[in-house]
Amino acid sequence: MTVPQQISQGKYLNLFVSDFGYEYCHDRTGELVAVLPFRIRDGGLEISGRFEPRTAWGGEGSAHLSSVTGGVEPGEAPLDAAVRELCEEVGVEAEPADMIDLGTSANAKALDTKVFLYAVDLKDTEILRNGLGDGTAGEKSSWNEWVGFSTILETAPDPLLYVLLLRLFAVLKPTVEF
Repeated sequence: MTVPQQISQGKYLNLFVSDFGYEYCHDRTGELVAVLPFRIRDGGLEISGRFEPRTAWGGEGSAHLSSVTGGVEPGEAPLDAAVRELCEEVGVEAEPADMIDLGTSANAKALDTKVFLYAVDLKDTEILRNGLGDGTAGEKSSWNEWVGFSTILETAPDPLLYVLLLRLFAVLKPTVEF
């Protein structure tokens, strides 16, 4: 096996090629945001699913359901970053007051990264299939669609998505069946 070769370095992401294909690693410590856009339909929960290519989760050319995430820019409040990421990745403008604060989490014990968690009820809002993006390759090849709870359980390898869902369930439990 050969040593992975770095072929691209971005603001938050480094891309490598190895015997296994293309791989990436986040180059971000500090503060991140994760947003769970949702709506209630016929008493059931749907989320605006973010499908992103993730070779680490299924091989080259595969796309998997993941959470809306992004970095908090220097001088930016996490809540403002959540509003910005929702607009970039889902194509929906929201006000900070629309966001439901779900607390914080950490990506892993070994990382010095704090993730601020939010949800937003989009009700009847239309989502943009391809969002607006931030110009990166990952954003250009990602898409959004409404998905139900069973699809989430069957197809989502993103652990952060489950943290968001569990926190949202605690908020919505009295009003929604899962």
